[in-house]
Amino acid sequence: MKKEKMQKQNLHEGHRERMRRKWIVSKGAGFSQHELLEMLLYYTIPRADTNQIAHLLMKQFDSLYALLTQGDYYTFTSVPGIGEKSAVLLSLIGEILKSSTDCKRRNSEFLRSYEDFCQYFLKQLQHQHASEILMTVFLSDAMQVVRCEKIESALPNTAKIHLRKIVKWAFQSNCTSVILAHNHPAGEALPSYQDIAETKLLQERLKMLEIDLLDHVIIGNGKAYSMKKHHDF
Repeated sequence: MKKEKMQKQNLHEGHRERMRRKWIVSKGAGFSQHELLEMLLYYTIPRADTNQIAHLLMKQFDSLYALLTQGDYYTFTSVPGIGEKSAVLLSLIGEILKSSTDCKRRNSEFLRSYEDFCQYFLKQLQHQHASEILMTVFLSDAMQVVRCEKIESALPNTAKIHLRKIVKWAFQSNCTSVILAHNHPAGEALPSYQDIAETKLLQERLKMLEIDLLDHVIIGNGKAYSMKKHHDF
C-alpha cells in the first residue's frame, strides 16, 4: 500500500515537472484553461492530482475568467480538494484581475471639459459617505486618463493635498496635466479656504514640471463643483 502511494506521488511529480518545462519552452502558448488552473494549484496543493480538481472547478463556471472574477472563497471551498490556501489564492487573483480590468477601463477615458471632469469624479466619489477621498487623475496630451490614484482619510474633513506624492506620480506618469478631486462626506460641494490655498500651492509645484493643474473638483450632497470654472485658483 505504501509502495503504491509512493508510485502515485512520483507520477504526479513527474507530470508536474513536464508541465512546468512545457510552460517555459512554449512561453505559455497552447495551454487549455483547465491546464492553466491545474498548474496554478500546484502552489497550494503539493501532493494531490490538481488536474482532476481543476476540472471540478471549471464545471461550475463558463470560463477561467468567470471562475476568477465571479467565484468567491466559499464557492471554491465547496469543491472537493480545495482547501483554505487554494481558496484564498483564487480569490486574491480574482480581486487583482477585477482591479486591473477596472483600471484599464478608467484609463481608456478622455476628459476634455469641466462637465467631463465633474461627471467623472461624481461617479467615482458621490457614494463615499464615511471618509474623505482625495483622487488625482493624470492626463496625456490627448486628454486621455493615463493614471488614477486615491488617498483616503480615516476621518471626515481631514483630507489634504499630498503634494509630494502627487508631484511624484505626475512625473512618473509622464503626463501633461492633472485633475484633482475630493469629496465632502458631510458637507456641500464648495471649497474651503484651505482647499483653495493648497490647490494654488500644488498648481505652482506642478508648473515647475511644465504640468498643468486643470481643475480641482469638490463632490458633496450628490453635486460636483469645479474650482477652475468658478475661478477659485
